[in-house]
Amino acid sequence: MEKEARLRELQEEIEQQKLENTRLREEVIRNRTEQEARIWAEKVAMAEQAREERTELERQIADERILSRKEALDQREMVRRAEEEARQKLEQLRLSKLQMVSAGCVAQAGLLICAP
Repeated sequence: MEKEARLRELQEEIEQQKLENTRLREEVIRNRTEQEARIWAEKVAMAEQAREERTELERQIADERILSRKEALDQREMVRRAEEEARQKLEQLRLSKLQMVSAGCVAQAGLLICAP
């Protein structure tokens, strides 16, 4: 009888050990699954962050290009205005000289002499 009791006790221990091993296996699987899910979520988050950073950089580059174009257009406009002002001054000077000549004025030795 004692042998049978000992055998039953050993069988119960074996059953308990099997249950414990199953529980531990399931826990390992659950932990591994959770870890893989965390790693996947981190990869997804990193990819999204990289996409957002790339989009922001592309926007900044586009803004810089627009600003550069605007500056170039502004500079061209400034040059055009300066050329127009210079042309108008030359035209005005030419007209003044024509008026002086028609009035009988001549420039001699840095002096303007007009005929009466």
